[in-house]
Amino acid sequence: MSINSEETFNRVMIEGGYENIESCDKTIYYGIHNRDISNDFQFDELVTYIKLTGEFIFRFGENKNYDYSFYDEIINTIKNNCSFYDTLKNDEWTHDCICYSCSESTNVGKFGYCLTDSISELLYIIPKEEE
Repeated sequence: MSINSEETFNRVMIEGGYENIESCDKTIYYGIHNRDISNDFQFDELVTYIKLTGEFIFRFGENKNYDYSFYDEIINTIKNNCSFYDTLKNDEWTHDCICYSCSESTNVGKFGYCLTDSISELLYIIPKEEE
């Protein structure tokens, strides 16, 4: 199923077992295995949907007991079915992201991923055109 609207995003999250954490005018947050430990909000997976652009980000937190096969499966699907697009950096990000263009996708954006020592991210972004 393609996520191409707020409604399909909500449907995919609910059907995937994600819990709605917060919704506001600009964003929607869903999570899995969320817990509040010592006033420090931690998660195994947190998904952010940006209403204005339709972009979304899956964040996989570091957890030694967590199975990363879902993340690996998505990355392998992107690598096997899409073409390398670019390495992108946004002023709001602290690291570069590798992005792919998927010709079979009905979405206009790019799919990508970023890795750090403590978190992995899967992205659906719409690159801004150079002015």
